[in-house]
Amino acid sequence: MDFSVASVVPRRAGTPAEARAEVAVRGAAILSGLADREAAFTAGRAFLGTDLRRFGLQFEATKDKQEAEAAQVADQPADERGRKRRFTATQERMVPHNDGFGFGDFGPDYLFLWCGRPDAAGDGASFLVDGLALLEQLAAEPGATPTWRGSPGTTGIDQSEPNFPLAAHAPIARRLPNGRVQVRHHPFQAPVPGQAPRVEAAQAALIKRWSEAVSAARDPRPDVPRRGRGPDLR
Repeated sequence: MDFSVASVVPRRAGTPAEARAEVAVRGAAILSGLADREAAFTAGRAFLGTDLRRFGLQFEATKDKQEAEAAQVADQPADERGRKRRFTATQERMVPHNDGFGFGDFGPDYLFLWCGRPDAAGDGASFLVDGLALLEQLAAEPGATPTWRGSPGTTGIDQSEPNFPLAAHAPIARRLPNGRVQVRHHPFQAPVPGQAPRVEAAQAALIKRWSEAVSAARDPRPDVPRRGRGPDLR
């Protein structure tokens, strides 16, 4: 099965309104011409309009800051499962994940990346995967499990990050109170501990198939051009 059809290469938009319309259809857009951070914040507020609830800077990523934070992460112990966080080296291709998986139930509806300057070490390419489209493909596979066939899955797994446990377990995909569907993938998804061996094995197989599909959707596609990473405007 060709999972690359679930990859998204955003189109360019000329205004925040055009970007919002594009996001509504394709899930992503590129809005150029934002010369500084204040312009990016202004565009983000215009994009959200009456949907604005909370809006601010999540993080600012530079190579020096990433290296400093990576050193701090390296000093953290592994969790009880032996899982350990690590930063992807700047020369490596990033592990596919939804940004800020530690948000858990409180993930923002929109993520904005403002690119302040060109990446001096390369082109700063990235990628996007349509999680809903990917789930639809998995549901169409011969012998698909009810989790893939259902509207969204009900098998709760451990969505926590090492040393940052979440309050509850949750499925890969679920419908939120606002009617939207949340789809999550990150490198630390794991079976819920303390279950019967057959249940844990089934969850491990589910997570493995999901990870394979996400990586297959990422790898064959052209990357999305971007120039560094900046604030999350929500």
